[in-house]
Amino acid sequence: MKRSQSAARLRARLTCGTLLLGAACTSGHFAAIDQVTGLTVLAVKADPPDQLVVYDGGVLALSLFHAADAGATMPIARVTLSALVADPGGQGRGIQAVFATCAQLDPTTHQCLPQSPDYQVIGSGAYFPDGGPAIVATAAFTPGAQLLADALALDPLHGFGYLPLPVQVTAAAGADQSIGVKTLTFSQPVTVSLALDGGAADGGSTLTQFPEENPVLTGLTLDGAEWPVDAGPPAIGQAATIQPDRQPFELVYFVPEVDGGLLPFTDVWSYEFYCTAGSFSSPRSGGGPRPGFPLGFGLGRDAGSVTVNQAGEVIPSTQVTWNADAGEPSGLVYFWVVALDGRGGVDFTQRTASYQ
Repeated sequence: MKRSQSAARLRARLTCGTLLLGAACTSGHFAAIDQVTGLTVLAVKADPPDQLVVYDGGVLALSLFHAADAGATMPIARVTLSALVADPGGQGRGIQAVFATCAQLDPTTHQCLPQSPDYQVIGSGAYFPDGGPAIVATAAFTPGAQLLADALALDPLHGFGYLPLPVQVTAAAGADQSIGVKTLTFSQPVTVSLALDGGAADGGSTLTQFPEENPVLTGLTLDGAEWPVDAGPPAIGQAATIQPDRQPFELVYFVPEVDGGLLPFTDVWSYEFYCTAGSFSSPRSGGGPRPGFPLGFGLGRDAGSVTVNQAGEVIPSTQVTWNADAGEPSGLVYFWVVALDGRGGVDFTQRTASYQ
């Protein structure tokens, strides 16, 4: 297969995952909405979101390529799931959360149903909002060998790029229900030459690419001032600017092509914004993974409405403006920001402000 054909197929694989995000709520990325009024799963975070795997006697096993005993294997690591669930209209009612997994989503509902292959409940619990109209439900499980083997057999691309494994949270309160589905990924180790930009390799040195990690939301600013998570609710007026701190660096990662080549991509985080009143100038900000190497991120530069990096490339803004609705009554407004790296990595945070 020609390089252009394999690259196109890889992009199709990545694009397919992106399209499923909105339709099936996978990879921790959900349909962007401004105002949250009812029970809603806003995000699902997995730790770790990705694991490097190899075949060890026909069974998928975690690869320890970065340990002193490089190349050794151990069982698949335990995964902790955290679901951000908002319930602004619930007046503090209890929320029941049930986590499940399966080897393949139902093609009609794009959910893990009891009749789905290898369907299993992996955790459940009752939660009550504390410090705001939202809860973070958690569960942990270790994907079993049979579950992964069946997921691999059912994957139309048979693990090309990565093996996807769906996990799901169902939040219920009274007669209301909201479902969020995320994809865990199990990637094959990718060995990369230390050559830079296609130049000569550094003495033939290579390294094994690290597995995907979650982004970390280090902070937010409100009207240009730091907005600490543990501070009292600051006062806001008819409009307010909100901006997540920029990611500390652009991460280059490589995706294998079917012809044996490697296609470079660069992480550029994006952000989604939710609130209990008013609306945003845009429900999303930032960028997303882009093909090729970074062109110079411009660390320390102005993070205003537009940032241009060292190569003259426009970096998408992370800033949005919140606007109160006409006739909005005074009171507390709750905000949630979700960071996405486009590959399954997720982080989220909550803030509160007093509209006056």
